[in-house]
Amino acid sequence: MKDKLTVTRTDGIDAAFEALLKGDVDYVIAGFYPGDAEAEKSGIEDKVEALEPALLSAEMFVAFSKKSPCAAMASKFGEDVTKLTTDGSFHKMLTDARAEWDAKYEPKGGAE
Repeated sequence: MKDKLTVTRTDGIDAAFEALLKGDVDYVIAGFYPGDAEAEKSGIEDKVEALEPALLSAEMFVAFSKKSPCAAMASKFGEDVTKLTTDGSFHKMLTDARAEWDAKYEPKGGAE
């Protein structure tokens, strides 16, 4: 792989996007939501494109100690997480969080 690909690390996604826009790199690998938010915050959302399917995804796991009083809620917790991810609630939470992010971090170049 090293003979076909050069991997460069940066000091953050903003530096990675800067390298991309300068033509120093061909791709930036970042999580979809952080990348999308940073692109918008930087005012470059029209200059970058997220590819499908997402390259990065993370599974989340939760464990309850058998000795914890919370262990009694493990089953209900699992049911509620399943509901959130199947009824649109999780997507709404992401949309709301993104709107909050947008309100807090106006894109560069916007009215100040």
